[in-house]
Amino acid sequence: MQRLNSAIVFLVLILSFCLFYSCEKDTLKDDILSPNDTIRFSSDIKPIFTSSGCVASSCHGGALPLNLKLDPYQSLMKNGDIDLANPAKSTIYLKLSPNSGISHPVKASSLELQKILIWVNQGAKNN
Repeated sequence: MQRLNSAIVFLVLILSFCLFYSCEKDTLKDDILSPNDTIRFSSDIKPIFTSSGCVASSCHGGALPLNLKLDPYQSLMKNGDIDLANPAKSTIYLKLSPNSGISHPVKASSLELQKILIWVNQGAKNN
C-alpha cells in the first residue's frame, strides 16, 4: 500500500512538473506595422480620435480650435498638425505620443502611433 501511495505521489509530482514547465507565459507584444502597409484616414486614423474620446464636445468636438467632429481631415490640415517633411514632428503624432513630453490628456497606443506615422509618411491623404 505504501508503495502504491509513493507511486501516486511520484506520478502527481511528475505531471505537475510537466504541466508547470509546459505552460509558456504569453506576453503581449505590440504589433509592428510595415511602412509599406496602406493606412487610410477613414478606416485607420479617424477611428483613433473617436475611440480615444477626442471628439467629445469638451475636447476637439467644438470647444477647441482643432475640431475633429465635423471634418477631422480638413481641420488637421488647416490647423497645421501634419508635417509632411518630418512626420515624427507632426503635432498629431507628438501630442498623442506618451514619450514626447507634451502634456495632452489622451495618449495613443504604440499601434495607433505607428498608423499615424505611416499615414503621414504616405502623404497624409484623405482616403
